[in-house]
Amino acid sequence: RNAFYGLPTDTCGFREAPCHATLGLDYVSQPSLAVGCISFGTSLGGGASLFWSDELGGHQLATALQVQGSARDIAGLVSYTNTYHRLNWGAAVQQIPYLYAQYGLGTDSTGAYVAQTLLFRQTVRNASWGFSYPFSRVQRIEGTVGYSNITFNAQLINDRFADPYYSYFLDETKTNLGNGCNTPINIGCYPALNLGQGSMALVYDNSFFGYTSPILGQRYRIELGTTQGSLGFETGLADFRKYFMPVRPITLAFRAMTYGRYGTDAQSDRLGYPIYLGMDGLVRGYGYNSWDISECQRNASSPCPAETNLFGSRIVVANAELRFPPLGLFGAGGPFGFLPIEMFFFGDGGYAWSGNSGAASDSTSQLHVYYAGDRKPVFSAGGGLRLNLLGFAVLEIAEVHAFNRLNANHLQFTFLPGF
Repeated sequence: RNAFYGLPTDTCGFREAPCHATLGLDYVSQPSLAVGCISFGTSLGGGASLFWSDELGGHQLATALQVQGSARDIAGLVSYTNTYHRLNWGAAVQQIPYLYAQYGLGTDSTGAYVAQTLLFRQTVRNASWGFSYPFSRVQRIEGTVGYSNITFNAQLINDRFADPYYSYFLDETKTNLGNGCNTPINIGCYPALNLGQGSMALVYDNSFFGYTSPILGQRYRIELGTTQGSLGFETGLADFRKYFMPVRPITLAFRAMTYGRYGTDAQSDRLGYPIYLGMDGLVRGYGYNSWDISECQRNASSPCPAETNLFGSRIVVANAELRFPPLGLFGAGGPFGFLPIEMFFFGDGGYAWSGNSGAASDSTSQLHVYYAGDRKPVFSAGGGLRLNLLGFAVLEIAEVHAFNRLNANHLQFTFLPGF
């Protein structure tokens, strides 16, 4: 009855002192350690991530280290974020190696059987600074500036065997091919890239998120970016999303998005593969690894025209969904149900195309086939469900009918929340 009972009569007895922020360890990701031993040698790998902050969480520090293979394959990250003021800002430095290989079998001049591995290594070193400034609780401006150094290295490994079953090992030779520019083996020439990067975005978000996807409100992001240095091109993104709830708890969700690279090097081989319209979260039913050889009616310009139709330097995507919690429709646990499950029906559409510069008009380009030629829009429709896996991830299971494929029906699994 007495709200003041037991409280001190004044605060004169309390000592006041300025707060000095000190970082303390908040979280350690699951450390990993792996050791492997085969006839070619022993390998060791592992890593862990550590996250730090001060007492109020305004200063945040993240560190990560991963070791695999040789010292050149060490990945590391250090990032710092300051959120004490209206202008939030942060900085990061990182090194990330990417390894991929090609394999072949044959014999050498001595008659020995050779298992050949051509190992490619791409190492990305990056330093960046970014900020976020809110105009209101739902609208903000974001920006980043950074510098990237990307180096390439190739190594040829020949393992010799005395028998055609590759079981009796003789010896191993390793040849460093560097960036491939001055070697007797033609693997292409990949000098290092030095790139300055910057971007600016206007962001709006007043959406309400349900168990697995937004259910009400709207979001948009308009972003412009530039990359200059060894390559020069610009990027542009416009992404608008709207969520209506005509009848509770049913949501109608719509998205219209376009993204592209523009400028002199927008279609350069050295950017890697072009933008792919069938990536997870864009147009369902056209996943990169879902194509079968029976669908690839090869012609003179493309090994698989149906798939290369989805590549380009620019894309436009439209999505529509009807989403609802199945248990909530029957009042089992309130309007949204007692389990974090959402069902949906969808329609997706998209179009990929390329500009008139760079690889699109250069028939000697290794990626010419992915930029050149006529393009047609693609569509898909279907339904499925999403499940929130205890807050760690959202699993989407969808039965998809892809209208522009010979093998039209697909069961697709994706770890993504709804758009």
